[in-house]
Amino acid sequence: MCLIVVKPNSVGLPKKSWLKNGFDLNPHGVGIAHLPAQGKMIHIKKDFDTFTQFWNYIETEVGKDDILVIHFRLATSGKVDKGNRHPFPVSKNLSFLRRTDVYCRVAAAHNGVLQQFSRDSKFSDTQLFISEILAHIKDKLDNPGIRKLVSHFLGNDRLVVLFRDGRIELFGEWIEDGGCYWSNDGYRLRVYRAGSYYPDEPFVAECDFCGKIREVYPLFSGQVFVCHRCLKEWNSEAYWEEWDT
Repeated sequence: MCLIVVKPNSVGLPKKSWLKNGFDLNPHGVGIAHLPAQGKMIHIKKDFDTFTQFWNYIETEVGKDDILVIHFRLATSGKVDKGNRHPFPVSKNLSFLRRTDVYCRVAAAHNGVLQQFSRDSKFSDTQLFISEILAHIKDKLDNPGIRKLVSHFLGNDRLVVLFRDGRIELFGEWIEDGGCYWSNDGYRLRVYRAGSYYPDEPFVAECDFCGKIREVYPLFSGQVFVCHRCLKEWNSEAYWEEWDT
């Protein structure tokens, strides 16, 4: 499942390790919607080739008082390319939604699957939903009836809509962590051992050294899981480096 991160103003960037987790778990690309503190338009950029390129950009360009929406894509419908990465400008024009570097007045990112809009080999379900529904009602999202309509389409999905005046509309259930809003807890997971997922912090499992069920730490990118007791017993510079975080 995709991952969205919303950084409000007056909040620093999310943890780099958490963003790296989101990048690794969602292999179809990352995009951002950036509203500078003194800006009049939202800048959507989704032409990043690597995590390092993405991180260096936001670390340099995004200030604490800026608003930032980040989306890590795991494709479910539509073409898998940079043009179909989120966020999207909220527009009826589908070709405009596919631009990888563009300025707009309203931007949106979605986490989930809109089955009724998953019908095209080129355009994603989110793009069709924006073009056919959201673009027509974007100025009325503070209306309870309109919000109920959007929620009907979304079901259990999450959606964020960012306006150039700094207003942020969140739909669905979000996790607040570190001052930011996360569409799911995938940012705390890492890929270990042939694509398996484990928490990015100590968790309860079988220790590879003593075989007992204890709180363990992943070492060497998840090749070894060791409990604190065994780690302390075997700890020496000859055997261990700081465990991979």
